[in-house]
Order: sequence, then C-alpha cells, then structure tokens
Amino acid sequence: MIDLIDDIELIIINIFQTGVQSITEELLSELDILSKKSHIFSLTYLAKELETLHKYFVERTYHSEYDDDKIMRTIATISQSIMILKNKINYDLTGGY
Repeated sequence: MIDLIDDIELIIINIFQTGVQSITEELLSELDILSKKSHIFSLTYLAKELETLHKYFVERTYHSEYDDDKIMRTIATISQSIMILKNKINYDLTGGY
C-alpha cells in the first residue's frame, strides 16, 4: 500500500510540474490503473477522487474553454488524502509514538 500511495503522490507532483494543460494519454492511463489499485486496497475515497480527476482531464481534452478549478480542487483533495494516509501509516508503523 505504501508503494501505491507513493505512486499517486508522484503522479500529483508530475501534474504540478507539467501543468494541467499538458496531460498525456500515458498519465490518463496511469490514473486509471492507480484508481483500480486503490479499490483493491479498499481506499475507496481515494479511488473515486482519482476517477473524478481522470474524468475531468478527459473532459478538458475535448473542451477548449474548461474551468480548471474543479481539477485543482480534486488534486488538493487527493493531496490531503495522501498526507492523511501517510500519517496514519507512520503512526501504525511506529506503534503510536
């Protein structure tokens, strides 16, 4: 599960570095795969947010005038979820210390 969370975090960092205007088919495919893996680990909320982000990027591809606020809010939600999950994992691994 730690590897999955790290992979999701790398995707989010990649999106920030390249910008939401330059989303590739490879990135869309990776979002889909990560969403499915999240479901396997019962990270349903995170999986749904990844699916939503994927949907927004697909919509953005086909609409020249698209409001990026929805995309940015979803990215922020995913980032917060990653932070919470990492803190929980760290807490569990250290025995609460």
